[in-house]
Amino acid sequence: MTTEERNIREALEKTGFPLELEIGSIVEGELTRDESWGIYYNNYYLDEEQSKDREIDIAATKYSRRQKDENIRFRVLPTIFFECKKCANAAWVFFVKKVPLPLNTRGEYFDTFELIATPTSELRFAYADLTQNSEYRRLSNAATSYCQVRIDKPQIVENSELFEATRQLVKAIRWEYVRRLSKLDHLVGDDIIFLYFPTIVFDGKMYEAHLSNGALNLTRTNHVIVKTDYKSPSADKPQDFYIDVVSKEEFGKWLQTWKRDVLSICDIVKDPKLAAKRLQLRKKFMSE
Repeated sequence: MTTEERNIREALEKTGFPLELEIGSIVEGELTRDESWGIYYNNYYLDEEQSKDREIDIAATKYSRRQKDENIRFRVLPTIFFECKKCANAAWVFFVKKVPLPLNTRGEYFDTFELIATPTSELRFAYADLTQNSEYRRLSNAATSYCQVRIDKPQIVENSELFEATRQLVKAIRWEYVRRLSKLDHLVGDDIIFLYFPTIVFDGKMYEAHLSNGALNLTRTNHVIVKTDYKSPSADKPQDFYIDVVSKEEFGKWLQTWKRDVLSICDIVKDPKLAAKRLQLRKKFMSE
């Protein structure tokens, strides 16, 4: 290996680029006969605040066989938005507390009824059942604040990569919402539930911070949910987002849990009573 190649390799290894390829490979390895993945690296979105083109590290969409029901076709289309970060000389610290996790306000799903702001969509109530039925959603702690700390000295990093990653994810999901809304006329043939899961994969040390009797205690962790909000220039009010932050070591386990959550949502969508109600609502919408 030449000196030039060694320098290039060392520079790349300090970044999240190798982690992006590793995470993409793990997701691609989850293929089955009944599903496929679309992996999109450096996925484009428009930063509405600054009117600039930007990129999300990875957008991974899981495609399954369609489920037909007479005059209507139901599809669940889940996508994970990934930001991959590596900090060799810094740790991420999360200040957590008990918070409710209502799935219908997590900023993680849009369906054809939600896109047209139809208030009669009953899916929002069905999704809420997942907070009790899914083992993963029983997590009741979320980080409401966080920081990046130098490991070699007691110093807070001002330009936090964690903050940057959360902002990119919420902006990307907001842009995806706007993009889907603009294409609504092309979607009338299908009844689609778009699921979006903002996720940060971190190659580094993560800690939860707790106050006990006035003392600050640190506990190593591999998975934290970060609560944040975002108001785009074109939105009327802020929207809450709950972002999964998972360590590189925990990612494989997290992905399996995520797949079980998606299957739970699919089971709810296939519920005969809910499907009948949804078909009724859709026919009403199409006739207006």
